[in-house]
Amino acid sequence: MILYSTIVYAQYPVIAPPLKGSLKITGNFAQLRPNHFHTGLDFSVNKKVGIPIYAVSDGYVCRIKVSSTGYGRVVYLMHSDGYKSVYAHLSRFSSKLQRYILAKQLAAEQTEVDLYPDSGLIKIRRGEIIGYSGNSGNSYGAHLHFEMRTKDDTALNPLLFHLHFYDTKKPQINTIVIYPATDTSLVNFLHKPLIKTVQVIEGKYHLNPPIIVYGAVYFGIEAYDYLNYSRNRFGIYSVKMYVDDTLFLAYHFDKLVFEQQRAINSFQDYKLRLKTGHKIQRSLVEPGNKLPIYDSIRNNGVAVFYDNDFHIIRYVVRDFYGNENEIDFQVKNTTKLSKFKFHYSPAYDTLLAYDTANYLIFKDIELFFDKNTFFSDTKFSVKKIEDSIGISDAYLVGDYFLPVSKPFIISIKIPDMPDSLQNKLLILREDFKGKQKFLSGRINEGFFNAFTKEMGKFSLVLDTINPEVKLVNKNLSKQSQLFFNVFDNTGILNYSGFVNGQWRPFYYDKKNQVVIYRVDNAIKKGRNIITLIVEDLAHNKTYFKYEFYR
Repeated sequence: MILYSTIVYAQYPVIAPPLKGSLKITGNFAQLRPNHFHTGLDFSVNKKVGIPIYAVSDGYVCRIKVSSTGYGRVVYLMHSDGYKSVYAHLSRFSSKLQRYILAKQLAAEQTEVDLYPDSGLIKIRRGEIIGYSGNSGNSYGAHLHFEMRTKDDTALNPLLFHLHFYDTKKPQINTIVIYPATDTSLVNFLHKPLIKTVQVIEGKYHLNPPIIVYGAVYFGIEAYDYLNYSRNRFGIYSVKMYVDDTLFLAYHFDKLVFEQQRAINSFQDYKLRLKTGHKIQRSLVEPGNKLPIYDSIRNNGVAVFYDNDFHIIRYVVRDFYGNENEIDFQVKNTTKLSKFKFHYSPAYDTLLAYDTANYLIFKDIELFFDKNTFFSDTKFSVKKIEDSIGISDAYLVGDYFLPVSKPFIISIKIPDMPDSLQNKLLILREDFKGKQKFLSGRINEGFFNAFTKEMGKFSLVLDTINPEVKLVNKNLSKQSQLFFNVFDNTGILNYSGFVNGQWRPFYYDKKNQVVIYRVDNAIKKGRNIITLIVEDLAHNKTYFKYEFYR
């Protein structure tokens, strides 16, 4: 039974729940995830695969996608009121949808498809089963990821559609951060962020003693919401920040735009998130941050203190149901500069304007940044590093902790090598911990070009090793599914499966490095031959064949 809040959102239609029985959410709208905000609700299915999923309103199927990444198996419905609903990470589709998908897969001989059926071709009624819960795509436990969107795919908070839950728990505040905003700004006599864990005394939040500041500073808060029935940490719905009773910043999460998702790394403290896991929401609003969440912004969220006086900073955090908490703390400006350690920026190659395209040319490496790649004007350097593990020199591009809003192009000069090996080239990207990621790309005028969304250490590498394929099943005569372990040191690009020479849909579970074939009518009595072709990012191919009798 759903217990509804007294909050009424008359402008949004009432939708039916996508699951039967008691609804529990395990993830809410706008939770801070790696490189993106969560754009829907995650519903618990008690970790069970195969729970029926129901359409929340009348409509028709406007999109179906099958992928080894992202949303996995996902259905998009268009409704007569102009809204869309999205149902992701399914284990399988309803039989009506599956017939349509299989026909398209067979025609294209491609398992992973992105389909847009004609308007009204596949009509769906409110309460009709459209699929079953699962763990497909980038999911790490069976659940339903559910979204509501506008017609143009702006993500809306599904709680606006009257999917309300009983909730009386207040958000909790964990951490406050004070940041110097300029090269001559200081916090507690140092030019570096001050990270403070808040204290709870008699149910109220405190931060003592007062923080000494000089010049322009901005602030950050780490806070989480909780629900009555769950120990999970959820995202905050709204935040307000005041300086001496003047509203400096206010934002709330009713909608998100997918093209602006990576602005989360401007909204939050990206460096602190990567290094410590802290999810600090910054008051600073950079000019390239175009998130549609802000209600009020004063001086880009930056406060300037030069008056040798005390000031009160107050944060108010609120959840969707109006439960709120707050903290206020003091900062004191001082003009006694003798104790201060002024900061001087390290050397850099160039200053890149965020609102123009930037093309950097060095001897053996070139970089292209489209307009609005950065969130603000950026001091930028490229450093040659001698300890390359690749076939080229390694280059530290930018700063490991410099976020970008969109992919940029990195081009590395190809050293002398046989032409036959050039199609085996990849770019290796290493992060500050040495974690590796391989980038495929193209060759142009002696350079290997690839797109990347992160800064880091880059070098050219060769991959001439074929993927490994191993059949997991032992006795195939009675199996309903066949499992193949698939491994490659750089990553899988393509895969195709054949049964007795006939192409069939084989499904790749990327996170578990497994390809799955659900036995169908292509398997005959007697002798059968299974063929699986796997190609990696460097175009190395493995042809795996297995013969069995049934």
